[in-house]
Amino acid sequence: MDELGVGMSILVAPSTYAYVMIRPPWSRRRNDQDIKDFFVLRTGVPDGLLMSLTDFVAPIFYIHDEFSGEFLPNREVINEFARITDRYLPQSPNEAAQQFHQDRGFMLEALDFALGQWAPGSYDADVRIGSLNRQLEEARSAYVVGIDASGRYELQDRQPEELTRLVVEATSSSDRSSEHLRRAWSKAFGRKPDPTAACVEAVAAIEAAAKPAISPKNPNTTLGTLIRDMRAKPSKWTTDSEADDDIEKIISMMEMVWTGHLRHGDDSKPIDVSEEGAEMIVQVSALLVHWFRSGRISHSAR
Repeated sequence: MDELGVGMSILVAPSTYAYVMIRPPWSRRRNDQDIKDFFVLRTGVPDGLLMSLTDFVAPIFYIHDEFSGEFLPNREVINEFARITDRYLPQSPNEAAQQFHQDRGFMLEALDFALGQWAPGSYDADVRIGSLNRQLEEARSAYVVGIDASGRYELQDRQPEELTRLVVEATSSSDRSSEHLRRAWSKAFGRKPDPTAACVEAVAAIEAAAKPAISPKNPNTTLGTLIRDMRAKPSKWTTDSEADDDIEKIISMMEMVWTGHLRHGDDSKPIDVSEEGAEMIVQVSALLVHWFRSGRISHSAR
């Protein structure tokens, strides 16, 4: 145990949540409503999660001195954090733990900054972040660790498991559509969202994914021209779905993304997209990118 009272080792992604098999405590298993209430996601930092997050954050800001056995402030990191947030962490991890207890919003700022010090890919980083995500799940946290536009870990709003898996698959390659979708997701669901930028990136992701299937020879492809080409002759394309008018439905989804935000100084639309609107646009774009990249929307054999 260290002076924080926790192991400095580390820690460690709906309104109803059940990614992993979490067993509610006995006191919350009295009836179905108690169980349902237990799984409602919680924003902020619940009391039961505070020490775990402190355990993850502290090693980023404080260095263990093996000679003295004490934890010393990492001046370079603390100063960088202060330049970004205009807030300084105290000299000792004990005082930091007290500050996190009193100001849970500051805890989230420190956590998000600490996550940004890690880049995916190394075994150590992935193990630590995997452990943190598991602890966030167990606490029914409204947050999950995701990837930001620059490829580093960040704190994001938790999304349904099925959608999260789809986005992970759709962004698994290094092509342009994956990069744009990654940026769109981060700007829509990060702790400091940028809805308009999220929509711009969502449009670019669809354009990059759909161009090879719809307009491979057009050097000036936009989502608008893709919609125009598909609407001109819907029979040229097919999907893996057996639903009636499936191409029309795909076109409608593309139009929702294309017309859902300000483009080209359109005076008929508001300058700022709402966070909720941007989230829907990015979610729809994730589906479209997945379908186009996986070949589920393609030229008809007819």
